[in-house]
Amino acid sequence: MDNKGSGKYILKSQLLKQLENGYFGLGRYISLNGEQQEDLLRIIDLLKNYITRKNPKRPFNIFIQAPSGIGKSFLVKEISKTLSETLKQNVRYYNFNLSFMESPNELLKAFRKVQSANINRETPVVFFDEIDGRLKDFENPYRLFLTPMFDGVIYDSGEEYLIGKAIFIFAASKPIDKLIGNYNDKDKFLDDETSDPEPYNRWMISRKEIVHKIIMNQERVKTEKLVDFLTRIDSFIFLPSLKILFYNDRKGAKSQALLIVMSMLHDHFPEIEEIDNETLILLSNALLEMDNFRRMDSYIFKSTNPIDGKFRSENLPMSFREKYQEEIKKIEASKSK
Repeated sequence: MDNKGSGKYILKSQLLKQLENGYFGLGRYISLNGEQQEDLLRIIDLLKNYITRKNPKRPFNIFIQAPSGIGKSFLVKEISKTLSETLKQNVRYYNFNLSFMESPNELLKAFRKVQSANINRETPVVFFDEIDGRLKDFENPYRLFLTPMFDGVIYDSGEEYLIGKAIFIFAASKPIDKLIGNYNDKDKFLDDETSDPEPYNRWMISRKEIVHKIIMNQERVKTEKLVDFLTRIDSFIFLPSLKILFYNDRKGAKSQALLIVMSMLHDHFPEIEEIDNETLILLSNALLEMDNFRRMDSYIFKSTNPIDGKFRSENLPMSFREKYQEEIKKIEASKSK
């Protein structure tokens, strides 16, 4: 990515250029990792095939696991948007957080909304967040989804209702090995927060292997319903922490970090026309040290709005400037020469 020239990074034109070059992984979900792009595009192909089928008898079920702050909900929204734009069909996005539900009756209401979408000739993309948490007194709510997932029906007051065409996406923040009852110390490498960085493809293989062991019942799990739940999943999405995603190619990681920072700036300050080149590099380098996107997004959100449309290091919040004061001093020193 060329950052030379006037010393100013022309944000909008460069952002649009990168979009045109197809460097975003899926919609506005940014990934320069070719293997991850292929994984995500494979999911889109599966969903397109499902949506274009006539009267499928059950939902298409996806399990997505990622650490907090990596962008699970954002990715699901982009999946929904991509399907709507490419297929030119009415795709309706729903988001239900299980930890906010008081009883299974609220889940039943969610299913009835999904059913209503089909009646209105909309294809519902349904995001069930925190499937690894609790639904009030139900510590493991997997069993509440088994019949809708595989039989495509719900029961309300003894009556059976067809759900119709739908895409169910279940999200978990805990590493998938934490769903296992008895796991050995040798399996701790599956925990992104404590493990050393490793290549994306090796990391992905380890996730697929542990899912296979659970489904084949080769590992003890906390609940047998988890095995039943996972056997009903049609496709899995695993999103790594940044240190794994950026592991293979440092140059590519810097390019990706630049794109992510630009995208965040554009979202929060759409009126910005230029960003100081050194400040952009400072932000992207800082992102490479973080475990998730949410922290960087918070810093940019709390920045002050530049009146002249030019974003500089002084627009950044005090908390960021205090943490990266040495780097900012170097930037200021280089400008004064």
